[in-house]
Amino acid sequence: GAIHHWDVDAIVIGLVLVAGVVQTAYLPLKIVTCFEVFLAELSQPADVAAIAASPMAICFIGAQVYKRIDEGVGSCMVAFGGVLQVVCMIRFFYLVAKQRKKPEPYWFPPTVSIAMTAIQACACGWDIRIQACACG
Repeated sequence: GAIHHWDVDAIVIGLVLVAGVVQTAYLPLKIVTCFEVFLAELSQPADVAAIAASPMAICFIGAQVYKRIDEGVGSCMVAFGGVLQVVCMIRFFYLVAKQRKKPEPYWFPPTVSIAMTAIQACACGWDIRIQACACG
């Protein structure tokens, strides 16, 4: 839509992309600058859940790269984000089972958000059978 000759859709997509880039850049920066802190965080389910937001951002940015810049790079980003999402999910479920945690709202990023991979894969034109593999 347009408000006073502004393309609101472009503004919203731009803001979401900026937020996604910041989220995506945060984790590698943290790994490089605070590696021991990062390793310690991998032992707590809530911290792993927070880390699991990064693969969603990578998938979203990958689909945008696919549509706007380069299909090959975008597809690789979506695939990479999907693999990271599965790794986060496995680690999260391991910790939850080991620590006998009950379901809480912070469970969303490492569990339900695996659908982001399928949604963004569809945006990249992936075959439905590949999407089914991404979601289990």
